[in-house]
Amino acid sequence: GDLVPTTPAAKLFVAFYIILAFSALAAAITSMAAFPLEKRRLRKIAQTLDQFGQSLDAEELAQLTGCEVLRQIRTDKQVRNSLQDAYIDRIEFVVWQLVKQGKISVEQDVQPCLHIFDKLDADGSATLTQADIDEIMNDANRGPS
Repeated sequence: GDLVPTTPAAKLFVAFYIILAFSALAAAITSMAAFPLEKRRLRKIAQTLDQFGQSLDAEELAQLTGCEVLRQIRTDKQVRNSLQDAYIDRIEFVVWQLVKQGKISVEQDVQPCLHIFDKLDADGSATLTQADIDEIMNDANRGPS
């Protein structure tokens, strides 16, 4: 026959054991169910990283520089310049890769940072220089007009 707990201590132990065992079983099932999703995510990352292989031809560069992600993160001047002479810099490539891998979102992660950068970039050159910082400091010292 079956073993049945008869003492109050044994019954309490069994009650906690059942709760703990059920929790462990649920966690194991959840982990097993996540395997296909994780495999798909890792395949997507590898696909994105291997998209260009070891080289990038002119057509691929043109497609990349015209993509929506780069249009969202570049200034209007940078977009115009890249249409005339296709280019992508190192940081733009990294941001593009991270967006394509689903690790970051342009709207939620990148745009707020760009907004702060644009406030600091006093001359709108898309590059922070000491002159930009000096201008911000001078404006802060002058106070509101």
